[in-house]
Amino acid sequence: MRLLVHNLLQCHARSCPLGQNFPLRLQVTQWSDSPIDDEYDRARLVRLLPRLDWPTVVAVAREHCKVELPETLSESLDDTEDVVLEQAHSVLMQRDVVAGEMVCPGCGHIYPIVDGIPNMLLNEDEI
Repeated sequence: MRLLVHNLLQCHARSCPLGQNFPLRLQVTQWSDSPIDDEYDRARLVRLLPRLDWPTVVAVAREHCKVELPETLSESLDDTEDVVLEQAHSVLMQRDVVAGEMVCPGCGHIYPIVDGIPNMLLNEDEI
């Protein structure tokens, strides 16, 4: 699972309090041994970043990738330095979680990640 995917997922359990279901806490037990071959494309990244929760990207980059990204991005991403965008690309597109789990901060529900695939399915009583 690319870290980009983590930024798009939230808890949908019935017991989860609204507004506390995102971001899921990421706990990685295994990373892919080789980086994903995804070529840097500035235009694609500039279109993608406004759709993401930037504070979550910064937190995951710091905790799991040991990369320091700026706390905020400029209003116009066209003014953002390539170095920052390249670092964001590396964190979001080239890191691959093979195993671990995501934990909801609101209700504590655990979503396992097995073979790079997050299992977001809920039991019938949780829907």
